[in-house]
Amino acid sequence: MVSGLEADYAQSDLGFGRSQLFDQLLPQHAALLTASAISDAVAAARGYRSVTEKVELRSLGFSQNQARVPALLLPVWDVTGKIALYQARPDEPRVEKGKPVKYETLAGSRMTLDVPPSVRGRLVPHAATSGSEWWTSALMRQGLAGRAFRLCQRR
Repeated sequence: MVSGLEADYAQSDLGFGRSQLFDQLLPQHAALLTASAISDAVAAARGYRSVTEKVELRSLGFSQNQARVPALLLPVWDVTGKIALYQARPDEPRVEKGKPVKYETLAGSRMTLDVPPSVRGRLVPHAATSGSEWWTSALMRQGLAGRAFRLCQRR
């Protein structure tokens, strides 16, 4: 059964077919998304893909230490529908202060509200005037809590 959110993603002009998605994902990244209950349609519309060359991560702004490949590249969309920045989830994370850095975020980036393109039109008009209670309530009413939006803390 396809959820309303997945149907929206499937209709999105950002989406592409399953075969194209898996051409852009290494098997371990496809398995990771499947294990996280992220559908093909959602992964494709959000632009998730595998990166195998350090130079590609460096060109996106990741530091030499952060450019660990292979990695799953995760675009973070802003409220205007543009990619604000990227996060990378390396297969073998670096260790900092005794803990693995599971997700690399561009050094010096700022806190960004991640607004996936397919839900932007439903909730964004209220963003400028509404507080966190409104966002929480709206997400709960639409069944999007924990899936469609996430705050990404930037260093």
